[in-house]
Amino acid sequence: MAKNLKDRTARRKQKLIEEEFLEEIPIEQRESYRKTVELFTASTIYALIFKNLKGESLVNHLVKTIPKMNGYEEGCKYPKEELEAIVRRYAEKVEASFKKIKKGFG
Repeated sequence: MAKNLKDRTARRKQKLIEEEFLEEIPIEQRESYRKTVELFTASTIYALIFKNLKGESLVNHLVKTIPKMNGYEEGCKYPKEELEAIVRRYAEKVEASFKKIKKGFG
């Protein structure tokens, strides 16, 4: 029961984080960024919870792995030269949001 609650809470937090990032993007471009935001957020959450990465090691892992993921080359809407700075923002936001519920996973 507690695991299901943590899982639902994690999914809600993920959607909230995705919406926060989408709100930073001009309205007319949001739909085209949706898949990119979902990919970045899900990758960050996975690395934080299941690989137990945080801080700089989380950022380094994401900078190396996200470009290798299916759909990144064709679908990534963020400028590639800004990848590290963008990933850092995702890592910081996800890490702060998941601090309390991370303990019940992995």
